[in-house]
Amino acid sequence: MSFPIVVGLPIALVLRGRTETETPRERHAEFLKNADIIEAKVVGKGVTETWRLTLKDDTLTHDASFQYVDEREAMKTHPGGTVEVDFVDSYRYNIAGYELAELLGLAHMVPVSVERRWRGKRGALTWWVDDVLMDEATMNEKGLKAPRPKSLERTDLSCACLQRAHPRHRPQPEKPPYREGLENLGHRLQPSVPGLAQNPESQLADAL
Repeated sequence: MSFPIVVGLPIALVLRGRTETETPRERHAEFLKNADIIEAKVVGKGVTETWRLTLKDDTLTHDASFQYVDEREAMKTHPGGTVEVDFVDSYRYNIAGYELAELLGLAHMVPVSVERRWRGKRGALTWWVDDVLMDEATMNEKGLKAPRPKSLERTDLSCACLQRAHPRHRPQPEKPPYREGLENLGHRLQPSVPGLAQNPESQLADAL
């Protein structure tokens, strides 16, 4: 008895370098990194000059948002007069947010975001979410409220508490005026006196 030999099976499992085990998120990430950008337009909302790009490869055409903002200021005054200390606004947060969601098993709730260079600028390229009912600006224009506002208020409060717990928000002890000189001396003596640079006050007398 003879049996047919299926020679096409390995080819069926591999298509354009991708396998059937590839997840949609992996496919999205690959697409965002490598697909050709065929169209671009400014979104026109927000303050970070977000662009909506249209990408295309051999099998797919889809949009993505591109943000390249990367600002850091010791103190920033926002419209309305509010002041923020240690202000940071960076496209890297988009990428970090998605990678954190991956680690927490919540990536299905967050659009894929990767780093990519476009028009000489490095930024975050994020999968454009289709079929969105409205954004926050439209919701405010219509006077609509988010569901469970009390729950959201508690979430905001929790985030604020966590932010305040960050070391940068804690009062820092004033550095003694002689500290910098001791540190410099410790660095000069470090090859012959191990550990002096790490704890110069306690070891200076013995070292000399």
